[in-house]
Amino acid sequence: MRVGDRLQVLDTITLVKRPTRLAREGEDSVLLMGFVCNQDTARAAAPISLRVGQAPDTSTIPVGNAQPMAVTLTADSTGTLRVAVPDYFVRWEIVSPTSIPTTQYRGVTRPAISIIADLGTDRPTNNDTTSSSGTATAYLRVVPSGLPPSGAFADSIVSVRVRATARTRPDSVVRSPVEFVVRLRRVTSLPTSGALTGTGCGR
Repeated sequence: MRVGDRLQVLDTITLVKRPTRLAREGEDSVLLMGFVCNQDTARAAAPISLRVGQAPDTSTIPVGNAQPMAVTLTADSTGTLRVAVPDYFVRWEIVSPTSIPTTQYRGVTRPAISIIADLGTDRPTNNDTTSSSGTATAYLRVVPSGLPPSGAFADSIVSVRVRATARTRPDSVVRSPVEFVVRLRRVTSLPTSGALTGTGCGR
């Protein structure tokens, strides 16, 4: 853009092929994440594998407060080849449950379950941008204090269904929208030592 005798670069526009396929990264459409009640006092953290429970009822599951989900956006190319579509918006939507409680988190009212695009930013959003390889990674963020041990979210496992879509026009989406089911499990007891600390979610 030129203003008078000055040339100013305001932004960069990337030209990409029209996307034609959105696919899940990895084979698992059903993911499991355990959470502890007071883990939301720390930053958003991807889950790590921990052995939880008390003997003889123990199991090893991912425990954290932000479950990653990844998709890849591609376009048709020559023959059967496909090409990555970078710098493109992917929309993430929590399909169910349709009603999510809110809670006070660091002085801000936040949903107890939401989508964030980045662990460092930790801010609810519905959009993410694909990388140079065409991949977009979002996280299902859980603020455990907003999931009370009674009421609609009292079950030991809460299933959350998330859908990822990409649009070619306001009224048209790329075929094959991707869905994930994240099964959230309340962790009632933690190991005596480990990377995560918390009081557990005993009732």
